[in-house]
Amino acid sequence: MPRGVVARCWHLRYAGSGDPLAVGLGQTDVDTDALREFLSLPITVMAGTEDVKTTGQFFPKGPRSMRQGANRYERAHNYVRAGHAAAAALQTSCSWTVIDVPGVGHDGKGMSAAATRIVAAAMNGLSC
Repeated sequence: MPRGVVARCWHLRYAGSGDPLAVGLGQTDVDTDALREFLSLPITVMAGTEDVKTTGQFFPKGPRSMRQGANRYERAHNYVRAGHAAAAALQTSCSWTVIDVPGVGHDGKGMSAAATRIVAAAMNGLSC
């Protein structure tokens, strides 16, 4: 089964959320069966432990973004929690995980280096 790796998330679509302020999939045409399938995908969300700055020009600060968390690190963890909550509400499982990347902020090079081992393990059929 393919594995997804998500790093440096700007704006996440929350699974199962009909709340327009949470930027949920409820605002799309995703039906329950598609949502169950999405939640079953083995997705690894990477969160840089230093990705907590909120002063950058491109940091989303609108009400819908801020409902996801105060910073990108929080948002990554909240996204995975929301996926598991949506799965529980649908009485199905969620295969998503979150991995903290120590010492990395909003840094493509740092996140890419950390993602390399996860992608390599997935390509070789190993668990991360």
